[in-house]
Amino acid sequence: MMDIVFEELVANVPAMLVRMQEYLGVPVVSIAPGTQRIEKRLLSEAIVNYEDLKRAFQGSEWTTFFED
Repeated sequence: MMDIVFEELVANVPAMLVRMQEYLGVPVVSIAPGTQRIEKRLLSEAIVNYEDLKRAFQGSEWTTFFED
């Protein structure tokens, strides 16, 4: 089993795709994702209760997700 962390995947899609192909033992080929980021706004602008969530998760392992 291969664990894939979403944040690591989106941070470097090409490298993660190579890792996955190597793990699966298939020939490594260049793969272009068919999706792209649609939302262009900051999370604080896109999420109505962003400040409430930020306060609720302050000091937790999820704090870094609330840094603009």
